[in-house]
Amino acid sequence: MAKEWFKPTNIGVSPFDASYIEEFELPLERTKQEIKSLGIVISAMSKKPRTLDIAGSFGRIGSELISQNLVASLVNLDLNEQFLQMARKNQITRVIRGDMRNLAFRDKSFDLALIMFTSFGYFEKKPDDLGVIKEAYRVLDQDGMLVLDLPNYTRISDNFSPDREMLLKNKDIIRYRKRLEGGYLVEERTRIKRNGAEENLLPIKLRVYSPESIVELCQDAGFNKIRITDQELKDFSELNSRRSWVLCTK
Repeated sequence: MAKEWFKPTNIGVSPFDASYIEEFELPLERTKQEIKSLGIVISAMSKKPRTLDIAGSFGRIGSELISQNLVASLVNLDLNEQFLQMARKNQITRVIRGDMRNLAFRDKSFDLALIMFTSFGYFEKKPDDLGVIKEAYRVLDQDGMLVLDLPNYTRISDNFSPDREMLLKNKDIIRYRKRLEGGYLVEERTRIKRNGAEENLLPIKLRVYSPESIVELCQDAGFNKIRITDQELKDFSELNSRRSWVLCTK
């Protein structure tokens, strides 16, 4: 069976290896805005939530939720052991290595589940995406909420920019070439080393979801109360919103 492209390796091939933190570093203001919005979501709950951060990586979101005392408890789940070690250093004591398609928790173990920073849509088979949402539904208690953070794919399509480059701290360059292909957003990656040598890296491949298709998927998983907003919890606009937050209540 072929190795799934997103799984971490030790040789810098997967997008989620050592250079991930530098390649995909987010501005502090974005994290602050997301925490502010999550704080509003949490304030509407009847109690501080038992929280599961699915594909929580190094704890960018979870560490802030803990430090601001917004949650009763938090578990950071990720497939990448390196990221989990970093999460521990970010004061997250409950970290679990696991696959989001098969959550190792009992039914109704959490009040809030998070899938942030485009951590959804990587799987080759669409039923796997449905399985992720079903698992989130299963581990949420009654009235629990899933917050699913996605790009606004419509805006990406309407303002398509195929090429970009990033200069890394070691002076290597990562060249990205993006395309829309067969329902996927594909971003090819090439590392150009300081000596001019080029190394092709595995592309990032994301299944594209429209607001209608993601709502249908969440309904199929069992959620019957679904709302889509932007990252500031304002009305979602396919034309203008940068992100779409899918808020699913059990």
